[in-house]
Amino acid sequence: MFKLLLKDLLVLKNSIIWAMTYLLAIIIIFSMVPPFDKFIYIMAGYGTSYILIMGALMAEFKNNSDIFLNSLPVKRQEIILSKYLSALALTLLALAVAAILGLIINLLPLPLSIRLMSGMDAAIVLLMAALTLTIAMPVNLIFSNQAARVSTVMLFMLLFFAPAWIKDFIMDNHQAEWAQVLINTAVSQPAVLLATVAGLLLLLLALSLIISLRWYEAKDF
Repeated sequence: MFKLLLKDLLVLKNSIIWAMTYLLAIIIIFSMVPPFDKFIYIMAGYGTSYILIMGALMAEFKNNSDIFLNSLPVKRQEIILSKYLSALALTLLALAVAAILGLIINLLPLPLSIRLMSGMDAAIVLLMAALTLTIAMPVNLIFSNQAARVSTVMLFMLLFFAPAWIKDFIMDNHQAEWAQVLINTAVSQPAVLLATVAGLLLLLLALSLIISLRWYEAKDF
């Protein structure tokens, strides 16, 4: 299993360079663009994780890695599970680099003022990456590479700007009863709200894993 995870990192040489350049650019650019400056770690972390995850999937498709992997003495369940776990590892890598860059920018005498990454930032990025994975993985396995790329790009664009859009939408409707309940819960019990969303995403992720496993096990290579 470890070697399968390592494989995804090795095929990402070019994607990692591009992803880290993107990460630094997003942090610098959006730190000067309200209201996105409040979401720089979310947008940078999620965008970077998306580049890395999709880079790994596209590299496997391009190199026909599945044919090679299925010639090895490993179970198909392990191959699919490693794809999901590597996506988690890549998201954690993106978050770690984003946090380090934020710290370095704060320590250097630069004309930038950004906050440090919070636990909530990391949690939201993980949830967004999990939601992307629930859709991107089965779609990439079942459909053609081009169809998968179009659908996942659309999902990425939707989620990338979602935090700022949701905040503005709630603030514009803050007098509505549903908005009051949501705001009060987020302020007084953020852990409860986060746990609820995480629970729903875990169920979706489990369903996604089951679909991917069943399709992959039935496929002829």
